[in-house]
Amino acid sequence: MNPGAGLPPLRVAVIGCGGIATSQHGPAYQKLAGVEIIAGCDIVAERAREFATRFACRAYTDYREMLEHERPDVVDVCTPEDQHVEPTIAALAAGADVLCEKIMAHTLAGGQAMVRTAARTGRFLGVDYNYRFFPIFQEVKRRLAVGELGQLALVTAYTHAFCFHHAIDLLVWLAGPVVTVVGQYTATEDPRYHYRVQCPDFVYVPSRNVCLTLRFASGALGVICASRFDDLHANMLRVEIVGEQGRLTADSIVIHDIIGRLTRWPEKAEITVDAGTERGFNVAFERAIRAFVERVRGAETDAATGEDGLTVLEIEHALKISQAEGREVALPLPRIGEEPLEREGPSRHGRW
Repeated sequence: MNPGAGLPPLRVAVIGCGGIATSQHGPAYQKLAGVEIIAGCDIVAERAREFATRFACRAYTDYREMLEHERPDVVDVCTPEDQHVEPTIAALAAGADVLCEKIMAHTLAGGQAMVRTAARTGRFLGVDYNYRFFPIFQEVKRRLAVGELGQLALVTAYTHAFCFHHAIDLLVWLAGPVVTVVGQYTATEDPRYHYRVQCPDFVYVPSRNVCLTLRFASGALGVICASRFDDLHANMLRVEIVGEQGRLTADSIVIHDIIGRLTRWPEKAEITVDAGTERGFNVAFERAIRAFVERVRGAETDAATGEDGLTVLEIEHALKISQAEGREVALPLPRIGEEPLEREGPSRHGRW
Protein backbone atom coordinates (compact mmCIF):
# COMPACT_ATOMS: atom_id res chain seq x y z
CA MET A 1 0.00 0.00 0.00
CA ASN A 2 1.36 3.44 -0.98
CA PRO A 3 0.20 6.14 1.49
CA GLY A 4 0.77 8.80 -1.18
CA ALA A 5 -1.25 7.11 -3.93
CA GLY A 6 -3.60 9.55 -5.64
CA LEU A 7 -2.29 12.55 -3.71
CA PRO A 8 -0.54 15.62 -5.16
CA PRO A 9 3.28 15.52 -4.97
CA LEU A 10 4.83 16.67 -1.71
CA ARG A 11 6.80 19.84 -2.33
CA VAL A 12 10.02 19.82 -0.27
CA ALA A 13 12.26 22.77 0.58
CA VAL A 14 15.64 22.35 2.25
CA ILE A 15 17.17 24.87 4.67
CA GLY A 16 20.92 24.43 4.95
CA CYS A 17 22.57 23.17 1.74
CA GLY A 18 25.82 21.79 3.14
CA GLY A 19 27.23 18.29 3.00
CA ILE A 20 24.47 16.35 4.75
CA ALA A 21 21.76 17.96 2.61
CA THR A 22 23.64 17.42 -0.63
CA SER A 23 25.01 13.94 0.02
CA GLN A 24 22.15 12.32 1.96
CA HIS A 25 18.85 14.21 2.31
CA GLY A 26 18.53 15.46 -1.26
CA PRO A 27 19.30 12.09 -2.89
CA ALA A 28 16.93 10.34 -0.46
CA TYR A 29 14.01 12.58 -1.45
CA GLN A 30 14.85 12.09 -5.13
CA LYS A 31 14.30 8.34 -4.75
CA LEU A 32 10.74 8.77 -3.43
CA ALA A 33 7.73 8.71 -5.72
CA GLY A 34 5.42 11.68 -5.41
CA VAL A 35 8.07 13.94 -3.84
CA GLU A 36 9.56 17.02 -5.49
CA ILE A 37 12.43 19.18 -4.20
CA ILE A 38 11.36 22.74 -5.07
CA ALA A 39 13.90 24.94 -3.26
CA GLY A 40 17.14 25.07 -1.30
CA CYS A 41 18.19 27.83 1.05
CA ASP A 42 21.59 28.64 2.52
CA ILE A 43 23.16 31.83 3.88
CA VAL A 44 26.11 31.08 1.59
CA ALA A 45 24.74 31.93 -1.84
CA GLU A 46 27.14 29.67 -3.71
CA ARG A 47 26.06 26.63 -1.68
CA ALA A 48 22.41 27.44 -2.35
CA ARG A 49 23.10 27.77 -6.09
CA GLU A 50 25.05 24.51 -6.20
CA PHE A 51 22.24 22.70 -4.41
CA ALA A 52 19.66 24.21 -6.76
CA THR A 53 21.67 23.15 -9.80
CA ARG A 54 22.13 19.60 -8.55
CA PHE A 55 18.48 19.08 -7.59
CA ALA A 56 16.83 21.24 -10.29
CA CYS A 57 15.17 23.63 -7.86
CA ARG A 58 15.23 27.31 -6.90
CA ALA A 59 17.90 28.88 -4.68
CA TYR A 60 17.40 31.26 -1.75
CA THR A 61 19.58 32.85 0.91
CA ASP A 62 16.70 33.90 3.21
CA TYR A 63 14.51 31.07 4.52
CA ARG A 64 11.65 33.42 5.40
CA GLU A 65 11.53 34.65 1.83
CA MET A 66 11.61 31.05 0.62
CA LEU A 67 8.76 30.03 2.91
CA GLU A 68 6.65 32.98 1.76
CA HIS A 69 7.25 32.49 -1.96
CA GLU A 70 7.28 28.69 -2.19
CA ARG A 71 4.78 27.64 0.52
CA PRO A 72 6.35 24.14 0.73
CA ASP A 73 4.50 21.12 2.12
CA VAL A 74 7.67 19.84 3.81
CA VAL A 75 10.75 21.65 5.07
CA ASP A 76 13.95 19.75 5.79
CA VAL A 77 16.23 21.62 8.22
CA CYS A 78 19.91 20.71 7.71
CA THR A 79 21.55 23.76 9.25
CA PRO A 80 24.27 23.47 11.93
CA GLU A 81 23.01 22.24 15.31
CA ASP A 82 22.82 25.69 16.90
CA GLN A 83 20.72 27.02 14.00
CA HIS A 84 17.78 24.59 14.09
CA VAL A 85 15.25 26.34 16.31
CA GLU A 86 14.30 29.49 14.39
CA PRO A 87 13.92 27.98 10.89
CA THR A 88 12.00 25.00 12.26
CA ILE A 89 9.54 27.20 14.15
CA ALA A 90 9.16 29.49 11.13
CA ALA A 91 8.49 26.54 8.80
CA LEU A 92 5.91 25.01 11.15
CA ALA A 93 4.19 28.38 11.52
CA ALA A 94 4.12 28.68 7.71
CA GLY A 95 2.12 25.44 7.53
CA ALA A 96 4.85 22.97 6.61
CA ASP A 97 5.65 19.61 8.16
CA VAL A 98 9.30 19.62 9.21
CA LEU A 99 12.14 17.11 9.38
CA CYS A 100 14.96 18.48 11.52
CA GLU A 101 18.45 17.06 11.74
CA LYS A 102 19.63 16.04 15.19
CA ILE A 103 20.37 17.40 17.77
CA MET A 104 16.95 19.00 17.36
CA ALA A 105 17.93 22.11 19.34
CA HIS A 106 21.06 23.43 21.03
CA THR A 107 19.09 24.37 24.17
CA LEU A 108 16.35 22.62 26.12
CA ALA A 109 14.11 25.69 25.89
CA GLY A 110 14.54 25.72 22.11
CA GLY A 111 13.45 22.10 21.80
CA GLN A 112 10.43 22.76 23.98
CA ALA A 113 9.46 25.73 21.81
CA MET A 114 9.70 23.61 18.66
CA VAL A 115 7.42 20.93 20.10
CA ARG A 116 4.91 23.53 21.32
CA THR A 117 4.82 25.14 17.88
CA ALA A 118 4.19 21.79 16.17
CA ALA A 119 1.31 21.11 18.59
CA ARG A 120 -0.19 24.57 18.12
CA THR A 121 -0.05 24.47 14.32
CA GLY A 122 -1.04 20.83 13.91
CA ARG A 123 2.04 20.10 11.80
CA PHE A 124 4.21 17.00 12.09
CA LEU A 125 7.70 17.61 13.46
CA GLY A 126 10.19 14.83 12.83
CA VAL A 127 13.79 14.47 14.00
CA ASP A 128 16.29 12.55 11.89
CA TYR A 129 17.27 9.77 14.29
CA ASN A 130 18.20 7.53 11.41
CA TYR A 131 19.99 4.89 13.52
CA ARG A 132 16.51 3.45 14.14
CA PHE A 133 16.60 2.53 10.48
CA PHE A 134 19.85 0.61 10.45
CA PRO A 135 18.55 -2.78 9.24
CA ILE A 136 20.18 -4.50 12.22
CA PHE A 137 18.20 -2.40 14.72
CA GLN A 138 14.95 -2.82 12.83
CA GLU A 139 15.45 -6.58 13.30
CA VAL A 140 16.28 -6.15 16.99
CA LYS A 141 13.14 -4.05 17.47
CA ARG A 142 11.02 -6.68 15.74
CA ARG A 143 12.35 -9.43 18.00
CA LEU A 144 11.84 -7.39 21.16
CA ALA A 145 8.29 -6.48 20.10
CA VAL A 146 7.29 -10.16 20.04
CA GLY A 147 8.93 -10.80 23.42
CA GLU A 148 11.75 -13.01 22.17
CA LEU A 149 14.01 -12.16 25.12
CA GLY A 150 11.27 -12.09 27.74
CA GLN A 151 11.78 -9.65 30.61
CA LEU A 152 14.65 -7.30 29.81
CA ALA A 153 17.50 -6.74 32.26
CA LEU A 154 20.25 -4.77 30.52
CA VAL A 155 20.45 -2.64 27.39
CA THR A 156 23.96 -1.36 26.75
CA ALA A 157 25.73 0.64 24.05
CA TYR A 158 29.43 1.29 23.54
CA THR A 159 29.82 4.04 20.95
CA HIS A 160 32.03 6.59 19.33
CA ALA A 161 31.31 10.11 20.63
CA PHE A 162 29.63 11.05 17.32
CA CYS A 163 27.05 8.30 17.97
CA PHE A 164 26.36 9.07 21.65
CA HIS A 165 23.34 11.28 21.05
CA HIS A 166 21.91 8.79 18.55
CA ALA A 167 22.47 5.95 21.03
CA ILE A 168 20.20 7.64 23.59
CA ASP A 169 17.30 7.72 21.14
CA LEU A 170 18.07 4.18 20.02
CA LEU A 171 17.97 2.70 23.53
CA VAL A 172 14.75 4.55 24.42
CA TRP A 173 13.17 3.36 21.16
CA LEU A 174 14.19 -0.23 21.89
CA ALA A 175 13.53 -0.41 25.65
CA GLY A 176 10.84 2.17 26.38
CA PRO A 177 10.43 5.20 28.65
CA VAL A 178 13.21 6.31 31.00
CA VAL A 179 12.34 7.28 34.58
CA THR A 180 15.76 8.22 36.05
CA VAL A 181 19.19 9.24 34.79
CA VAL A 182 22.61 9.24 36.45
CA GLY A 183 26.00 9.71 34.85
CA GLN A 184 29.40 11.31 34.60
CA TYR A 185 31.59 12.72 31.85
CA THR A 186 34.98 14.38 31.40
CA ALA A 187 36.05 16.83 28.71
CA THR A 188 39.58 16.89 27.36
CA GLU A 189 41.52 20.13 27.19
CA ASP A 190 42.80 19.21 23.72
CA PRO A 191 40.75 21.30 21.25
CA ARG A 192 41.24 18.71 18.50
CA TYR A 193 38.56 16.58 20.15
CA HIS A 194 36.03 19.35 20.74
CA TYR A 195 33.05 19.23 18.41
CA ARG A 196 32.65 22.36 16.28
CA VAL A 197 29.22 23.21 17.73
CA GLN A 198 28.90 23.38 21.50
CA CYS A 199 25.51 22.91 23.19
CA PRO A 200 25.83 24.09 26.83
CA ASP A 201 22.64 22.32 28.00
CA PHE A 202 23.90 18.95 26.77
CA VAL A 203 26.99 16.76 26.53
CA TYR A 204 26.09 15.94 22.89
CA VAL A 205 29.54 14.86 21.58
CA PRO A 206 31.71 13.85 24.57
CA SER A 207 35.28 14.89 23.83
CA ARG A 208 36.96 12.52 26.30
CA ASN A 209 34.41 10.23 27.94
CA VAL A 210 30.85 9.77 29.17
CA CYS A 211 29.05 7.01 31.04
CA LEU A 212 25.29 7.35 31.26
CA THR A 213 22.99 5.00 33.20
CA LEU A 214 19.26 4.89 32.44
CA ARG A 215 16.54 3.27 34.52
CA PHE A 216 13.65 2.30 32.27
CA ALA A 217 10.04 2.24 33.43
CA SER A 218 10.12 -1.54 32.91
CA GLY A 219 12.85 -1.91 35.54
CA ALA A 220 15.56 -2.67 32.98
CA LEU A 221 18.80 -0.70 33.15
CA GLY A 222 20.64 0.89 30.25
CA VAL A 223 24.25 2.03 30.00
CA ILE A 224 25.87 4.11 27.26
CA CYS A 225 29.63 4.71 27.19
CA ALA A 226 31.29 6.87 24.54
CA SER A 227 34.53 8.69 23.70
CA ARG A 228 35.88 10.83 20.88
CA PHE A 229 39.17 8.98 21.33
CA ASP A 230 37.64 5.87 19.75
CA ASP A 231 38.15 4.95 16.09
CA LEU A 232 35.09 5.04 13.82
CA HIS A 233 36.79 2.53 11.53
CA ALA A 234 37.15 0.05 14.41
CA ASN A 235 33.92 0.63 16.35
CA MET A 236 31.07 2.98 15.63
CA LEU A 237 28.36 1.39 17.74
CA ARG A 238 27.89 -1.87 19.62
CA VAL A 239 24.58 -2.68 21.34
CA GLU A 240 23.76 -5.63 23.60
CA ILE A 241 20.39 -6.52 25.07
CA VAL A 242 20.11 -9.08 27.86
CA GLY A 243 16.80 -10.66 28.80
CA GLU A 244 15.62 -13.64 30.79
CA GLN A 245 15.54 -15.74 27.61
CA GLY A 246 18.85 -14.79 26.03
CA ARG A 247 20.97 -11.98 24.63
CA LEU A 248 21.17 -10.13 21.33
CA THR A 249 24.47 -8.56 20.27
CA ALA A 250 24.66 -6.03 17.43
CA ASP A 251 28.29 -5.33 16.57
CA SER A 252 30.81 -4.91 13.73
CA ILE A 253 29.08 -1.61 12.84
CA VAL A 254 31.65 0.83 11.45
CA ILE A 255 31.58 4.13 9.59
CA HIS A 256 31.94 2.55 6.13
CA ASP A 257 29.60 -0.42 6.81
CA ILE A 258 26.51 0.10 8.97
CA ILE A 259 25.00 -3.34 8.37
CA GLY A 260 27.08 -5.07 11.02
CA ARG A 261 26.42 -8.46 12.60
CA LEU A 262 23.58 -9.66 14.82
CA THR A 263 24.13 -12.65 17.12
CA ARG A 264 21.68 -14.52 19.36
CA TRP A 265 23.05 -15.99 22.58
CA PRO A 266 23.48 -18.50 24.22
CA GLU A 267 23.05 -20.31 20.90
CA LYS A 268 25.84 -18.22 19.32
CA ALA A 269 23.62 -18.08 16.24
CA GLU A 270 24.31 -15.32 13.72
CA ILE A 271 21.04 -13.86 12.45
CA THR A 272 20.69 -12.90 8.80
CA VAL A 273 19.45 -9.33 8.46
CA ASP A 274 17.59 -8.34 5.30
CA ALA A 275 19.65 -5.34 4.29
CA GLY A 276 19.90 -5.43 0.50
CA THR A 277 23.19 -4.93 -1.29
CA GLU A 278 24.17 -1.46 -0.06
CA ARG A 279 26.00 -1.12 3.26
CA GLY A 280 26.74 2.62 3.54
CA PHE A 281 25.14 5.38 5.60
CA ASN A 282 22.80 6.21 2.73
CA VAL A 283 20.74 3.12 3.64
CA ALA A 284 19.74 4.62 6.99
CA PHE A 285 19.06 8.10 5.59
CA GLU A 286 16.92 6.77 2.76
CA ARG A 287 14.84 4.61 5.09
CA ALA A 288 14.47 7.33 7.72
CA ILE A 289 13.38 9.96 5.22
CA ARG A 290 10.97 7.54 3.56
CA ALA A 291 9.44 6.81 6.99
CA PHE A 292 9.12 10.55 7.67
CA VAL A 293 7.37 11.15 4.33
CA GLU A 294 5.03 8.22 4.91
CA ARG A 295 4.23 9.61 8.38
CA VAL A 296 3.41 12.99 6.84
CA ARG A 297 1.07 11.18 4.47
CA GLY A 298 -0.75 9.55 7.37
CA ALA A 299 0.93 6.17 7.81
CA GLU A 300 2.24 4.86 11.14
CA THR A 301 6.00 4.44 10.93
CA ASP A 302 9.06 4.40 13.19
CA ALA A 303 9.94 7.99 12.26
CA ALA A 304 11.13 9.87 15.34
CA THR A 305 8.82 12.68 16.42
CA GLY A 306 9.53 16.05 17.97
CA GLU A 307 8.49 14.59 21.31
CA ASP A 308 11.03 11.80 20.80
CA GLY A 309 13.68 14.39 20.08
CA LEU A 310 12.74 16.38 23.17
CA THR A 311 12.95 13.24 25.30
CA VAL A 312 16.57 12.83 24.21
CA LEU A 313 17.28 16.47 25.08
CA GLU A 314 15.81 15.93 28.54
CA ILE A 315 17.97 12.86 29.12
CA GLU A 316 21.08 14.75 28.01
CA HIS A 317 20.18 17.70 30.25
CA ALA A 318 19.50 15.35 33.16
CA LEU A 319 23.03 13.97 32.64
CA LYS A 320 24.41 17.49 33.06
CA ILE A 321 22.37 17.94 36.26
CA SER A 322 23.47 14.55 37.58
CA GLN A 323 27.15 15.39 37.22
CA ALA A 324 26.78 18.92 38.61
CA GLU A 325 24.75 17.84 41.66
CA GLY A 326 26.02 14.29 42.15
CA ARG A 327 22.61 12.67 42.13
CA GLU A 328 20.09 10.62 40.21
CA VAL A 329 17.67 12.79 38.23
CA ALA A 330 14.02 11.87 37.70
CA LEU A 331 12.28 12.22 34.34
CA PRO A 332 10.40 13.84 32.78
CA LEU A 333 11.93 17.22 33.56
CA PRO A 334 9.57 20.17 34.12
CA ARG A 335 8.67 21.79 30.82
CA ILE A 336 8.09 25.46 30.14
CA GLY A 337 4.58 26.35 28.98
CA GLU A 338 2.83 23.08 29.77
CA GLU A 339 -0.64 24.66 29.73
CA PRO A 340 -3.01 23.33 27.01
CA LEU A 341 -2.35 24.92 23.63
CA GLU A 342 -4.93 26.25 21.19
CA ARG A 343 -4.13 25.04 17.71
CA GLU A 344 -4.38 27.26 14.69
CA GLY A 345 -6.08 24.77 12.40
CA PRO A 346 -6.99 21.12 11.82
CA SER A 347 -4.18 18.58 11.53
CA ARG A 348 -3.81 16.55 8.36
CA HIS A 349 -2.50 13.69 10.47
CA GLY A 350 -5.23 13.20 13.08
CA ARG A 351 -2.65 13.64 15.87
CA TRP A 352 -4.15 16.31 18.07
